[in-house]
Amino acid sequence: MDAAFHAFPPGAIWREAVITRRRPEPEALYAALEIDQVAAQALAAFKVDLRRKAFAVVRQNAESHKAAVYACSSLARQAGVAPGVPVFVMRRKMGKRVLVLSRELDLERRLIGELHSALYRWTPELEVSGTGRCLLDLSGTPAQREMSWDSLLQRLRQEVEGLGVEEVAIGLSGSRLVAKLLARRAKPDGNEVCGPGGESELLAEMETGELPGLTSACRQRLEKYGLLQVGQVQRLDRPALLKRFGAAEGEKLYTMVRGMDPVPPRSGTREVAGEAVLSHDINDDYLLVQQVRLAVDRLCDRLRREDLMARRLTCQLRYTDNRGAQRSAIMAAATDDFAPICEMSVSLFEEAYRRRVGIKSIRVVAVRPSPHSGQLDLFAGDPERKRRSLGKAITDIRGRMGFGAVVNATNLGLAGTFVARSGNSIPSVSRT
Repeated sequence: MDAAFHAFPPGAIWREAVITRRRPEPEALYAALEIDQVAAQALAAFKVDLRRKAFAVVRQNAESHKAAVYACSSLARQAGVAPGVPVFVMRRKMGKRVLVLSRELDLERRLIGELHSALYRWTPELEVSGTGRCLLDLSGTPAQREMSWDSLLQRLRQEVEGLGVEEVAIGLSGSRLVAKLLARRAKPDGNEVCGPGGESELLAEMETGELPGLTSACRQRLEKYGLLQVGQVQRLDRPALLKRFGAAEGEKLYTMVRGMDPVPPRSGTREVAGEAVLSHDINDDYLLVQQVRLAVDRLCDRLRREDLMARRLTCQLRYTDNRGAQRSAIMAAATDDFAPICEMSVSLFEEAYRRRVGIKSIRVVAVRPSPHSGQLDLFAGDPERKRRSLGKAITDIRGRMGFGAVVNATNLGLAGTFVARSGNSIPSVSRT
């Protein structure tokens, strides 16, 4: 005892050692959901009378000879309708057995918003895209601790179907990538599960064509080398893949065939977009600029709803021959104000629109928007503050009454100019 005591230097204080054990990390668990044909399912979710009818959704005027099916209900698919089929071909085969409806973007956004709110109760680590693809990180959540995988699948399905969604595919795995692949394989309305430790074996049985995100050149090279199964690629080491496919695609292949995402996930929203789909293909500059402004108005409305700021902008055009064009730029400062975003978007549109061919859709995208800090620019004055207050008020009104309740005055001015020049009529709109 004395020897032990004298081992400490003079003046030392005896403290009792406390040993703490770290809680073990929970096993990884991911749930991927795929809602196929979102445009059709959104209509059926909010218009109950459509749930027992076969119908197809088009993006443009159904009477145009160029109109094609964008999405279709389950009953329409059973009758032989598929996305991409020209509407006149479908009518020639089906007659009036299949209804033809226009796409309603507001209902799609409403469904995606309700889906995000419902799934957020399961985990805050959540990704929901506008195309109906969802990924939940359930690692360490009460759902993982308290439910079996069968119960978890059943509860997830009940949660989504409670929103009026008739078909949803679910994949469950300890790997993000495998969960996504399983959900894609389970479409339109199935469940696929990969137990712990079985990811590598399951991937080995898949075809390389099922791997997402590969370029067409990489897929052609896989076919050229006879690498048709993922298991064949798994037997190649990193240097061999880098040598045959290049640094970017080789690294992507190496990580994916081992069940890992090729790029670390980014936190937050990756892009927010506003789109204007024209009722008929046009190449009139005045009306096209009006549609750009409308797309920007939709983008700014979404930015305000999600409390985001845009700095990187991309304007995407889709021509009648399905060819596309786009231009991108970075603004001086991040904002959700209509005026600077509109000015930049119109400039990008004028740069991208070089072909005198009719356009059927215009899309303005805010790439990697940043959360709103609550502060204005250092040199912002009263006009900027008033515009921001007005923007918030307009968003509040649209939230209660729908997007079409308020129309930007610049849209009305350009629409009037177009009417005077072409003699066409425009729909009546609400004014504020």
